[in-house]
Amino acid sequence: MTKQDAEQSKGFLGNLRKIYGRIMLCPKGKHVRSRRRVRKSGEQYRSTCHYCGIPMVRVRKRHWIVDERQA
Repeated sequence: MTKQDAEQSKGFLGNLRKIYGRIMLCPKGKHVRSRRRVRKSGEQYRSTCHYCGIPMVRVRKRHWIVDERQA
């Protein structure tokens, strides 16, 4: 299990991490891609922030940004 898988796991600690992310990370612009919601859309991969659900798009391998067109 990778570190990101552990951080996005379900359960009590997963819920605490999600609350922490919504309060401390997302308002600062530090969004984390949800591993479960990755979908290929044409030539691009799309996902959402694990904490707040804002749409994200993959720019290059392992580099994701907030999709301004969808936000």
